[in-house]
Amino acid sequence: MRHVFSFGLLAAAISYTFYGLRTLEFMSGPIPGPGYFPLVVGVGLIALTGYNFGKGLMHYRASLSQQNVQKEKSHEEELCPADVVWILVLFVGFILILPLVGALLSMIAFVWSVMFVINREKPVKNLVYGVLLAGALYLLFETLLRAGLPAGSLWS
Repeated sequence: MRHVFSFGLLAAAISYTFYGLRTLEFMSGPIPGPGYFPLVVGVGLIALTGYNFGKGLMHYRASLSQQNVQKEKSHEEELCPADVVWILVLFVGFILILPLVGALLSMIAFVWSVMFVINREKPVKNLVYGVLLAGALYLLFETLLRAGLPAGSLWS
């Protein structure tokens, strides 16, 4: 199941990079434009998810060749296709609610929801991670990079 999830992440990374290249300018005169940062992130995501997908595919092929070895049931193998679909639905939901409720609340909801799908046993820990990660990302992009994250049309 890991290779299916890795392939989904690789497809999302390629889509993200392609979208950034088509909609944002890479250079703005002599300085990098608004498309520079997404391109760097996109290429990094493609490289890392491509490596992860290849590694998972090799692991999958090795496990097929060893038919006599019993597989141990691990958390990784307990993830089912429904979990992948849920995470993709949450990702689309995040994109849709981002302009409505704003960056901070939508990031908290997204991270908590994804963590809940992956780790259902610890909802409080998931919420803490969601708040801390979303807060850190908000501070990074809004304060340090001054990227101008959406405030949300419901609050204005």
